[in-house]
Amino acid sequence: MGFQPNAGTGAEWIVSRPANGSASTNTHANEKLLLTDVASNAPGWHRSRPLAASGPSNPIWFRVSSHSETLRPNDTGNPGVLPLALPAGVTGRFVSPGQSHLYQFEGKQDGYYRFEVQSQRRGFAVDSVLTVLDANGKTLATGDDGYFTKDAILHFKAPADGPYTIAARDLHGRSGDLFVYHLSAEPSGPDFEIHGEFYYGMLSPGGRAIWFVSLKRLNGFDGPVEMQVDGLPRGVSFTPVTIPSGMNACSLIFTAAPDAPINASLVRVTGRSKLSRAGGAMIDAVREAHVTCELRRAGASRFYRAPIQTQLLAVTKPLDVTRVTVEPSEITLKRGGKTELRVRIERSAEYSDQVLLDMAFTFFGTKFGEQLPPGVTMSGDSKTKLVGSDLEATIVLEASPQAISVDRLPIAVLARVPITYSIMTNYASNPIQLSVVAE
Repeated sequence: MGFQPNAGTGAEWIVSRPANGSASTNTHANEKLLLTDVASNAPGWHRSRPLAASGPSNPIWFRVSSHSETLRPNDTGNPGVLPLALPAGVTGRFVSPGQSHLYQFEGKQDGYYRFEVQSQRRGFAVDSVLTVLDANGKTLATGDDGYFTKDAILHFKAPADGPYTIAARDLHGRSGDLFVYHLSAEPSGPDFEIHGEFYYGMLSPGGRAIWFVSLKRLNGFDGPVEMQVDGLPRGVSFTPVTIPSGMNACSLIFTAAPDAPINASLVRVTGRSKLSRAGGAMIDAVREAHVTCELRRAGASRFYRAPIQTQLLAVTKPLDVTRVTVEPSEITLKRGGKTELRVRIERSAEYSDQVLLDMAFTFFGTKFGEQLPPGVTMSGDSKTKLVGSDLEATIVLEASPQAISVDRLPIAVLARVPITYSIMTNYASNPIQLSVVAE
């Protein structure tokens, strides 16, 4: 359910069917419940136990919002169209098989709108699909699964002024007590998301680590995004980096001071930018990173990815590679040209096996993380494998005539030590300030 702050909040008891009984055995049917802590919660989703005369209920999810919140009637058959004045939220339940719930809103030409369903993330069963229709019933846009969820999300740009309908339905046409959903509908605009594979990192005192960020631009957004990392371990610093216009990736480079103590912390990665909104308004937006972790299914060699809420960064005792140094630390690359990076590694006395060098996070030919500007690549002339007593290599970067211009973008050489065929320890060089200029 959705509520507005400072509103008196009461709700009818929802009849449940215990495993050993039926609805008729529920002695609390139609008992009044009261949420007493709505006003004290910040906007967003919360969980609480409403109070009844017989005591607290089971935990329920509720949403606090500054927008108008509506409870849709439990209509059967083919329900009518419910008008919505955006921004708004509405809670509904599919009570008959094959139902679609229709909501009408007024759109403005070239205006952006964002629609999002919450159901399975709140313990309910709707596998939602959203569809935007014009005044003649023509389908203009469809949204299905969101980020690692069956809850639908849809970004829509109105082609003209006028009424539009947003239709919500279950993918399989199911209905019943568990087929409850909340739909948020609000004007939007250019936006972005931060993604990455960085769920842990290690660096020794005096050493460095690197994570790779992927930027997803939404609704025509092409502005810069400043990356931030909060909660660093003691003795660890982060090289400031901003993803410029025209780029969708960067690296996060961490450095441990020579006297950094052995310690670890959970860090928080965010991106910040200014976003335009209707009427010329600008908002200062901070977006938290969506991070995935690679997992292996029990008894199988097949890997899959799942979202993870924590990112661990640790200062450890020295490992196989104690330092990676690159010269020069600042380079200017002309379009159509090449430049060389001289790489030197320092090994522990116990390690003499291979060290693999790269400018991207690559696994069996697939790039899971990048940092170079579009049009800049690592040349095939590069030496990328150091074995035995080999300590030095040369990385060659080349820029195509169409490479985008950047000014002092921090990058680093990635050094990887294989532990198994699929597990590697990553190390990073000192930051290199890369500029790409016209010929």
